Amino acid sequence: RNGWQPDMIVLHVCEGTFEGSKSWLCNPASGASAHYVTGVNGELAQLVDLDKAAWCNGTSPSPNSGSYYGNSTLRVVRERKVNANLYTISIENEGYSYKGLYGDLTEKQYATVLNLCKELIMRYPAIKIDREHIVGHYQITPIAKPNCPGKKFPFDRLIRDLKA
Repeated sequence: RNGWQPDMIVLHVCEGTFEGSKSWLCNPASGASAHYVTGVNGELAQLVDLDKAAWCNGTSPSPNSGSYYGNSTLRVVRERKVNANLYTISIENEGYSYKGLYGDLTEKQYATVLNLCKELIMRYPAIKIDREHIVGHYQITPIAKPNCPGKKFPFDRLIRDLKA
C-alpha cells in the first residue's frame, strides 16, 4: 500500500459465480484480485490480506486510459492522483450486472456484505459511512467499468443499515 491506509470500500459484481470468481481472482494470469468475494448463499472468502493492495480498483495517470483517475466521479480519487488500489478495500459479489439480479444481492449475501462492511469500518475509522467512502467501481473508473456493480446494487439500503 506504499504507506496508504484504507479509507474507501469499493463494491463490485463478479460477473460470475462465487467459485469461478475466486478461481479467477487468485490466478496471477488474470491481472486482477480482490480482498473479498461474497456468494449468493452468504459465503465469504478473503483473497488478499488487508495490509496489501488488491488489483481491483486500479487507476492510471494516463489521460488516454479508460482507468484514468481524472475521469473518476469522486473528488478524492481525482485529487490524490495515485493508484486507487493503494487506499481501497475491494469486495466482489457473486452475480451479474447485466442479467439476473442486475447487481442486487440476495438477502444472505446482503447480510454478509453488511457485516463485513461493519467490521472494516471498525478496523479502519477513516472509512466514513457515506457515498464518498462506500462506493461502486463505476465511481472509480466510470469509463472502464460503467456498470459495476450493477444498476440494482443496494447502496442506499447499505448506507442506511450501516448508520443504524
